[in-house]
Amino acid sequence: MKNVHSKSQIIIFDNYGNILKSCDTIFQASDLIGKNIMKQFPLLNCYEPEIRNLAKGNEPFFVPCIAFSFANFKSICDFVFVRHEEMNEITISWMISDNYVHFKERLNKPINLPQNRTKPMVTEFVNRWHRK
Repeated sequence: MKNVHSKSQIIIFDNYGNILKSCDTIFQASDLIGKNIMKQFPLLNCYEPEIRNLAKGNEPFFVPCIAFSFANFKSICDFVFVRHEEMNEITISWMISDNYVHFKERLNKPINLPQNRTKPMVTEFVNRWHRK
């Protein structure tokens, strides 16, 4: 269950993508332990090369303002990925920061796309989203 006061969550996975831990402060993910993070969160496949190339001591990989949803959680989030090496074990921490408070107006307003086309034009969608 989401803690309404929590604005961040950490999910730790190994070098093979297996989920090891979750603090479950924003959404329930501890029931995914042992499962592959890329399969459970397909959005992360876009960032897989950067996550795999993280090296110990390098800067964390930061991904800002991602529209993210999982189960009953929906928000605009920042992601930070950090690689850790301890005692020959490699883990990666995925820190999720909930930025709902900054984007709540945008998230709560429905986007009315035209019904007479099968696919909306990208520029029309962008203009409506940004209220131009």
